[in-house]
Amino acid sequence: KGANVLACGIIDADKDFKIGDEVIVLNEDHYPIAFGSARMCGKDMLKEKRGLAVKTRKSGIAKGDILKGGQKWDDVLKANKNIMRKRTDSAKKFICRVIKKNDLPVAVSFSGGKDSLATLLLVLEAGFKPKLIFINTGIEFDETVEHVYDIAKKYDLELIVEEAIDSFWKNVDHFGPPAKDFRWCCKTCKLGPIVKLIQKNFLGGVLSFIGQRKYESQQRSKKGQIWVNPWVPGQLGASPIQHWTSLHVWLYIFSKGVEYNKLYERGFERIGCWLCPASDIAELDLVKRYNKHYEKWNDFLLDYAKKRGGGKKWVELGLWRWKKLPKDLSLIAEKEGLVLNDKKEEGLKFQPTHISADGLEMKGNFTQDLNIERVGNLLNAIGKVEIDGKKQFCTSDQFTISKNGNVTIDGKNKEEVKILARELERTVIRASDCVGCGVCIGRCKQHAIFINEQDNRAWIDEEKCIHCQACLGPCVVVDFSPYS
Repeated sequence: KGANVLACGIIDADKDFKIGDEVIVLNEDHYPIAFGSARMCGKDMLKEKRGLAVKTRKSGIAKGDILKGGQKWDDVLKANKNIMRKRTDSAKKFICRVIKKNDLPVAVSFSGGKDSLATLLLVLEAGFKPKLIFINTGIEFDETVEHVYDIAKKYDLELIVEEAIDSFWKNVDHFGPPAKDFRWCCKTCKLGPIVKLIQKNFLGGVLSFIGQRKYESQQRSKKGQIWVNPWVPGQLGASPIQHWTSLHVWLYIFSKGVEYNKLYERGFERIGCWLCPASDIAELDLVKRYNKHYEKWNDFLLDYAKKRGGGKKWVELGLWRWKKLPKDLSLIAEKEGLVLNDKKEEGLKFQPTHISADGLEMKGNFTQDLNIERVGNLLNAIGKVEIDGKKQFCTSDQFTISKNGNVTIDGKNKEEVKILARELERTVIRASDCVGCGVCIGRCKQHAIFINEQDNRAWIDEEKCIHCQACLGPCVVVDFSPYS
């Protein structure tokens, strides 16, 4: 009551009600739980962290004084006809305005969920026929993939699909289970593939309408309706439903009479990768019931826990969904003896062993043997590199690196030698730890980066490379900083 009402976090998206206005408070499922008068305007409710938001006159499950009961969705659509017309008209005007302003091919990023479906319907209603972009992460529900193809066929749209294939299963041993605070899978299975898709199909760029809403997360609430993702060169993102609530989306879909993903009818609140750590326990129970692949994931989790001193209960409680457990869960884990021993072995690093008196020569060694073909290839980003026929060492004008990790560096001055040693270390670690997400592909304007299907890693086409080092920038998936 009082300030507790604010904890629901749902107010009208227009933020236009005033102090004294009568307010119905909804829970996450948009079900009325309280009734009273506003003691803050909508804008202040979004801004203030505490204080009396609504003076409640009644609370609890709504009875006949708020809802008469017995209504059907047709009644709801009729009651919200005017507000939905305003929402829809505003979204369509936004779509037309963005398309007119940007001379780019038009696409809709379609995930198979309700938000991307509403976005597609709005673009179609605005009079445009977009291409449909779908990233199959390899851990999608079968029903979702089927729905994507059905929608493309229904509206006669060109469907462009990029497959992550088994990227998740290739990397899960390296990274461990994805977590709410460590979603490496989004980078390897979504971000990398979308970069590849754009490079293959939209070299000049693409305007992609995306079903993003500010109510989904704090991060998305801070975004505008139009944005550029620095990790996805060439894509201009735009969301016509940025200010819509979930209820707006459903009302719009119902008004169009379009078939939506059948998983919603089975109780799923969100549609995405079936093992997403953002899912709650109840939704994961639904996954167990409806997804034949869950047993493989459960076996992995049990084995992962066992190797680290955990057990079945660690899996059952869903503790794998955090890299660093929240305080309350951490206390429970400690009490139950469910804290895993997850220490990793020290990684590859470079150790200087000798620096000449004038500082113009440095010798040292890496702590592991090196794959010279792999290392030599990636070092082309720094400068032209030659690899001997037996792949025992690689050389450039300033350094030599051997298979056993020995390194010799020459420079014009002390500072140059130090900088080159640092660059060598970073690049060799990158060659070793790259997981082939593909994000660096979009950075190379020479199109010299490709993913080698044999080892699923980024390689350089030496004929195209101009040694600009653009590909050596930060990676969204792995931190290639030296371990030393």
